[in-house]
Amino acid sequence: MHEMRNIEMNLCYQTYDILTSHHRQEKILQVGPVESDGFLVVESDVESEFGGSIVEIALNKRTYLAIFKQAHDYWHDCRSQFKSIETQSTDKLWDLYKVTVSYLLTTNDHHYIVGIHENILTELYNRGEPILDTELEIISTLISSKMRKVNKNSLLWHLMKKLTTINGTVDEITIYRIFKSCQYHPCNYYASEFLIWLVRVRRLLGQDNELIEQLLVKSCRSDLSDVSLWITLKQYLQINNEVVISDYNVMVDDVNSKFKSHISHLVAKQHLEDHSHLISTQLNWLFTIKCQNETPYISLVDYTKELMIQQISKETQQLDKLDKSGVLYSDQIDYIRILTKVSRR
Repeated sequence: MHEMRNIEMNLCYQTYDILTSHHRQEKILQVGPVESDGFLVVESDVESEFGGSIVEIALNKRTYLAIFKQAHDYWHDCRSQFKSIETQSTDKLWDLYKVTVSYLLTTNDHHYIVGIHENILTELYNRGEPILDTELEIISTLISSKMRKVNKNSLLWHLMKKLTTINGTVDEITIYRIFKSCQYHPCNYYASEFLIWLVRVRRLLGQDNELIEQLLVKSCRSDLSDVSLWITLKQYLQINNEVVISDYNVMVDDVNSKFKSHISHLVAKQHLEDHSHLISTQLNWLFTIKCQNETPYISLVDYTKELMIQQISKETQQLDKLDKSGVLYSDQIDYIRILTKVSRR
């Protein structure tokens, strides 16, 4: 239906094809030292934790820049088409969409291009084109890439919020990809901010967050120094879900207007969720490994000050059993100092 291939858009088409291929699998997209031009796609024998094989997609810097140049040249030569999308044929709209997708891959926080991309997305959707699943595949692949400026592109994360609002939720594969984004780029505050937004919206919509909790705990334990992840856990433990209502409802109004949908506003509701077991489990795990990084404790101290004080007493009693001239004694003193410092916050 939209196979209008031509030499001036070959890289834009390739980019679109690559980003939409291997649908709902774990894809690792990165710029690297690839000898040949174009995309190198390798499907490994390693099974992904969310099913299927892991697909590695790499391109060299030369190809990356060539994609940007081709998209920019097309936009420059055909600017009038982007300014009159309502009058373009559906096939032409798909062409323009693929050009903007290439821009999303090769530019960072380009407000104007993202605005055009969203307008084309809206127009295709309103013409009955099956675009939303394609868009989710593309955006979730980009934000879970190993390309730092793409992974941390605030506009892509905002698009993820809009897609979540339109669809009413996100599927498990998308949730896994969000945590991959955190894994590939530690202290990814954009991913963490999206996660806690998602958790709070899902709570208000009555949706389950069990998978998010499971992956959040696993991710936190894998990196004791990732402040953004541990802050996300701290916010996850809070019951203050109402803070997202205003932001979500503004997005609902925008989505309903553009996509002619009828999504309802969120309303405040009492949400009772007992996290005491999760809190005590996490803290006891930190005690077991004698974590000497303050970050994890700080995320839990508001809920566990009494337990912290009890643990300090236990650890202090252990000093009498250690050789004061030994390394273990010194490490124990450092550990007690950390616990004491955090407990006094």
